[in-house]
Amino acid sequence: MVQLFTLSKTGVTATSNNYGISGDLSIELKVTNLNEHLAKKLITVDYPCSRNSTRPPKKLSVDLKQQTHGITITGWLEDTPGGTNAVTKKQQLMAMASQNTPNSNVFLTMRAESMIVQIEDMTFDDNWETETTDDTTYQMDTDNVKTSVYGKIGFTIKLVRAKDRGT
Repeated sequence: MVQLFTLSKTGVTATSNNYGISGDLSIELKVTNLNEHLAKKLITVDYPCSRNSTRPPKKLSVDLKQQTHGITITGWLEDTPGGTNAVTKKQQLMAMASQNTPNSNVFLTMRAESMIVQIEDMTFDDNWETETTDDTTYQMDTDNVKTSVYGKIGFTIKLVRAKDRGT
């Protein structure tokens, strides 16, 4: 089942990315797979055995009461009829991810939930299915009628958001 998610960011500046993209961006993602996971963040410190001991110190793990909420989404970007093409959407996503001024936070809307996340990693599958007719190569989606011009790019995006669980 395909779900529609949206990634958006305000205040993207052209000087912070290689694409000259600036302004407020909002990209619709067709998501086929969603994987969410929570991981506790622990630190390890040395704890001395006793004052006069010759034994090495013990390791003590401390729970900082913080959990990292990781989200991995897989799907595709597609051409919008009369609008933005998939290649431009990919460039906009990369501009969002490279934006670090004022911060790299993006706004994710999925299902009935909205959250602020950071893009950790993105990979794209730029293999197009093409059909050639009369000296013109069209990028096609196999699910649509072969007469419609259509392009799409597959992606996997890893996002993270930290939740402070308090004390």
